[in-house]
Amino acid sequence: MPMKYINQGILENKEDHSRYRHAPRFVPAGQSTQMIVGASPDSDKVILRLSSALYKRPTIRRVYYSGYVSVNTYDRRLPVLRQPPLVRENRLYQADWLLRFYGFGVNEIVDDSFPNLDLEVDPKLSWALRHPEFFPVDVNRAEYGMILRIPGVGVRSAQQIVASRRYGTLTASDLKKIGVVMKKAKYFITCRELPMKETVQELKPENVKALLTAPAYRKYDPAQLEIPFAGEETAPSSGRTDVGTPVIGSARPSSPLLLP
Repeated sequence: MPMKYINQGILENKEDHSRYRHAPRFVPAGQSTQMIVGASPDSDKVILRLSSALYKRPTIRRVYYSGYVSVNTYDRRLPVLRQPPLVRENRLYQADWLLRFYGFGVNEIVDDSFPNLDLEVDPKLSWALRHPEFFPVDVNRAEYGMILRIPGVGVRSAQQIVASRRYGTLTASDLKKIGVVMKKAKYFITCRELPMKETVQELKPENVKALLTAPAYRKYDPAQLEIPFAGEETAPSSGRTDVGTPVIGSARPSSPLLLP
């Protein structure tokens, strides 16, 4: 339904409730909307600012992102992408989770200096690498909000860290049992036995990124979807997608590869 119509319905519903206590709620389950990623030149900063503004509306429950797929190659008004921007789509979902569950603001994830998300690493890791001054974090002393910002630590893991450290000092082994992804987190934390010489401060952010994006760490599927066009041969995928950008529209709902 058009957004203007829905806004009008909300206003009318408020008026009905002021007159009749048992008036039915308008769109009680809330709304969702979707953005097509890659069909326009908008940056990730523009997309996420729009998503953040939508989430402030009382009825918006979820914003979905879907990589643009080139199907009408005869229509010159639409861009022709060799393959859908699936990695970028996933990064937007991860950034969306940072906004909704991790306490991040849009300007922390993307800004004028970094208007697009890094396709090589997830948005939380990208933020941490750009702000090494906040690390390393002592998991036995830090506040919950800061623990949430450690790469490799999810919401449930952060809650368990805060609850468990009341009964004793946590070690790297304890963190691993809790569910912390130590191959990421070890560069951004301190605890009883982790050596300080291996944190992001000593190794430098660019070196940590190189370690985490080395082939052994990469999880991109080398057989990622690629759409051949007439007269073209299908080339092997590099595991990354072309960087496209979004407009609001309709397409398949997608699910993100979730953080931490």
